[in-house]
Amino acid sequence: MSSNKVRSSIIVILALMLIYMLFVGFFLYQRELKNNPKLSNNIFDSDNLVEFYSALEPNADNTPFLGNSDASVTLITYFDITSEDTNVFFSDFFPLIKEEFINEGKLRYYQKHYITDEDYQKKTDRYIYVKSMLCIAKLDKEKYYDVYFDILETKKDVMYYADKYNITGMVDCVLNEELEEIQLNIAEISKLGMLGIKQRLYLGIDGIDNQIIDGTPNYENFQREVKKMLFEVGDPV
Repeated sequence: MSSNKVRSSIIVILALMLIYMLFVGFFLYQRELKNNPKLSNNIFDSDNLVEFYSALEPNADNTPFLGNSDASVTLITYFDITSEDTNVFFSDFFPLIKEEFINEGKLRYYQKHYITDEDYQKKTDRYIYVKSMLCIAKLDKEKYYDVYFDILETKKDVMYYADKYNITGMVDCVLNEELEEIQLNIAEISKLGMLGIKQRLYLGIDGIDNQIIDGTPNYENFQREVKKMLFEVGDPV
């Protein structure tokens, strides 16, 4: 084979290898982008370890909310109901949001739950508590937040809450029903890239275009972002 033909063959092989590498690189990039959304901006103090990402939007359609149904600004939160960090959020941070924005009809608040497939397979305490909340949302949603805050404080068994709040069918729902909602909840946690992230807040307008906060933010910075959104929708504080 002549040297020209050998050179041409090598060039073709190298070109094919380059095309292959570009294709594989693009595929891996898209997969990484989907599973680990890029850091877009960080408006909070670095010592709060709070990051904002662009990612898929959460679904709060069937989740009870606190606040005015006409409020345009929405806060959708995911917490590990068994975590001490969740207790700290609701003792220190949530009362400020509730007083300034929820009670004043400026913000709709949705509480969702961190849960994994491992919780489902092993039927962990987290699974039992989350399933209890999903059953309440189905059976008697007006008592959803009363029970949620009670669970955070008391960590009793299902019968305790069913009796205390007189929720008919709750025990049977938790122990015997196979809820589609729990599988959807598990799938959503994975799809949103939240595995291992047990405290996340989605702050947006009508549940979309959310700023995503991992961890508990500095309240003054959070307050400023809410006011910006309220100004944007024509409902300034």
